[in-house]
Amino acid sequence: MRPGRWTLLSCILVQLSLIMPAVAVAQDNPVFEARSDARQIVLGGFFEVVFTLKNGAGDNFQPPGFSDFQVISGPNAIRSTSILNGRVSREMGFAYTLAPKRIGKFTIGSATIRVDGQTLRTQPLRVEIVKAKKGKEKEGEQVFLRAELNTEEAYPGQQILLDYKLYFKDKNIEASDIVLESDYQGFFARDIRRYDTRRSQEVINGHQYTVLTIKRVALFPQRIGQLSIDGMSMQLGILEDVPPSNNFPSLFFNRQLIRVAVTSDPVTISVKPLPDGAPDFFSGAVGEYEMTTSLSRTELSTDDALSVRLAVRGNGDNKRIQPPPVIFPKEFEVYEPKIVEEVAFDHDGQLMNETVFEFLLLPRTAGTFSIAPKLGVFDPSTNKYATVEDGTVEVTVTQGKGIRQPVEPDGFEALKDDPAGVANAGVPWTYIKGLLWIALAALLIAGAVWGRKYFRKLSEQRTTAEMHLERAEKIAKSHLSTAHGHLQTGQSGAFYEEVSRALLGYACRKFNIPLAALNRENLQQKLQETSLPPEQIAQFSQIVKTCDMALYAGMDNAAKMEETYNNAQAILVQMERVLK
Repeated sequence: MRPGRWTLLSCILVQLSLIMPAVAVAQDNPVFEARSDARQIVLGGFFEVVFTLKNGAGDNFQPPGFSDFQVISGPNAIRSTSILNGRVSREMGFAYTLAPKRIGKFTIGSATIRVDGQTLRTQPLRVEIVKAKKGKEKEGEQVFLRAELNTEEAYPGQQILLDYKLYFKDKNIEASDIVLESDYQGFFARDIRRYDTRRSQEVINGHQYTVLTIKRVALFPQRIGQLSIDGMSMQLGILEDVPPSNNFPSLFFNRQLIRVAVTSDPVTISVKPLPDGAPDFFSGAVGEYEMTTSLSRTELSTDDALSVRLAVRGNGDNKRIQPPPVIFPKEFEVYEPKIVEEVAFDHDGQLMNETVFEFLLLPRTAGTFSIAPKLGVFDPSTNKYATVEDGTVEVTVTQGKGIRQPVEPDGFEALKDDPAGVANAGVPWTYIKGLLWIALAALLIAGAVWGRKYFRKLSEQRTTAEMHLERAEKIAKSHLSTAHGHLQTGQSGAFYEEVSRALLGYACRKFNIPLAALNRENLQQKLQETSLPPEQIAQFSQIVKTCDMALYAGMDNAAKMEETYNNAQAILVQMERVLK
């Protein structure tokens, strides 16, 4: 490469490296907001108010009036930059530490800032100042642990956030270790790593505490009824000043790390069944969802295949979701959908799940067709069923080369109508023999093409059947792999929960039954309507029954767990071979 071209390329790369972060930041509109680390403050305490600008650069910041408070410090400038999934996010802000002057309820007004010639304003904040309780707290009240739910009533598959919060006052917490945690029987549980870990202030019984969220768990109920969660036990390391003993006088206090055990109280969640009136296209999704449609192409011929992918993203339990019942045009041959991607990630303090379903379509005729997928969900915030759509996509199909109209060769009509006319015209025999050889060759070529298509079709049918089998085995192994992990660690409750989840989830997908509507009666009826042998139906029901008994009776026999795992894996393979 010549020096001139290398210099030009370097300049382009430098320009792109400077432009791309700015583009990523500009994708979101600037947001100016206010927050406080406390809603209640005791008189004599203090709290912090922060005004934050996101996705923008501002000037001419104007704070609200603080006439009801004493400004202890501030404004203190705050700036931060973070990169998540290739997106650059920048924040700037101003923090104030305030102390109340009197008891009552007060409103902190709006702050303003100018961004690109536009003035942004924060929402007012409301705080309550209460009277401090006289006397010193008991030792047990100075530090304690609470389990707090964002809701105490939920539906199967709905996400519930459980926070373990540590409350303490005038304590230096140097270490914290979880000693014992609930196994969350009846729930699918997953830890959330990205959440707000900033300390806040709360007033309880007239005393002001510093609050720190130690852990956050996303819970998804798997069955209906009253589900209890045992308390969590922790051991804290608290650094305290210890006065010198008489034997070793000193002018200074000694600092020691004292071990303190804290345990949260159990909590209970009431899980309600989904209401009646679910639409025919209800997918089993419970929560807030969105769907994105992507096509491999929008223009194709009858010789081509079309791939349609539906990315379903939401905050519910995606393991309960069945493939959306998409109604495609009748001019397409549609293959059974498969799951090509399943991913979970933290977003805004909650767990998000995304499942990508892929449909394979083969057009039979040419034309212009419309594809409009829709997803039926249940929204707990409104207690209603809703429809999620992503618009309509137009697909144009042209006639391919593989489909030919029957056309007779030139001169064949005449030859067929007057066979004697050929000889009377004085056509040489060698010419006629040549035509016969050409016809024979054409027949051989046509036979070869037909044979190739025939065997290709057989191969495609075998490939499709293998794909269906591999897909079902992949789903079963995916569920059972989690159970296998619990088997290795000896967690019997979680193991039997996952085995039951795998079997029932397979049955729901196979028989198109929403998991929330599944019960023993309709499951037994569906199994008997199939061509499954009675012994396989009995084996399937027995494994589910074993899991239920183990969950309620606390069965933790390692040999029995291994046997249950092997039986579950075998019955899923046997059922797929019969029901494919």
